[in-house]
Amino acid sequence: MFRKKLLIFLFALLPVITQAQDERKLTPVNWGQIEKVAKAHPDSVKALVARLILPKLDTTLTMSQRVLAFYGQTYISRGGEALDVMHMNDSLRAGASGTLAMANKVLAKNPLNLEALMCKATVLFGMAKTNTADSTEQKAQARYCMRVAMRLYNTIASTGRGTAEEPFSVTSVGDEYSFINYYLDIWKIKGQSLVNVGKNKVPCDIIHLNEKSEYWEEPDIYFEITRVLQLERQAFGK
Repeated sequence: MFRKKLLIFLFALLPVITQAQDERKLTPVNWGQIEKVAKAHPDSVKALVARLILPKLDTTLTMSQRVLAFYGQTYISRGGEALDVMHMNDSLRAGASGTLAMANKVLAKNPLNLEALMCKATVLFGMAKTNTADSTEQKAQARYCMRVAMRLYNTIASTGRGTAEEPFSVTSVGDEYSFINYYLDIWKIKGQSLVNVGKNKVPCDIIHLNEKSEYWEEPDIYFEITRVLQLERQAFGK
């Protein structure tokens, strides 16, 4: 039930991927440049992040600035929220109390964490259903989280076409599944493969899909995971 409500609200925000794939203007991620800016001018990235999460969309933000904000944030938070995300997801699946607090803890470290934004929205919609006294405010907060999430999904969509030649760039494996579930409305997945693509051996996850949707009809979708692997190596001290 909650999933249906989330999807109805998200699709009302018009995913940019509904445009013909060959008509969309792309803003590929230049990791070297983003890292350089984020490390030399972290406050400028933080300022862009603050603009990206405003309740009302800042229409003066260019897609290049949105890409810098979303991907540059990973050089500020440095994956420090990863363990909290794991605990949050476990709590959500178990229906445990405290899940909202866990989502807020993740967002305090990385306000652009897609899994935490959608988790928070899910919990708030559930609370609104059982706590009618505060339901208006809880629904408003949930919708805010989903508006921010849609901006981030659109940002990911702008980085590629989901093909081997032009994969979408992500910052975590969680980004991949959140994007597929809530942005493409695909929930049945066969499996996942790790490959190196092209002459530059770009690391990519291929997600093998078991259904199509109005937003995606291909059997596979490619995600470039350069930053994902960097953060994993950093977490394990390699």
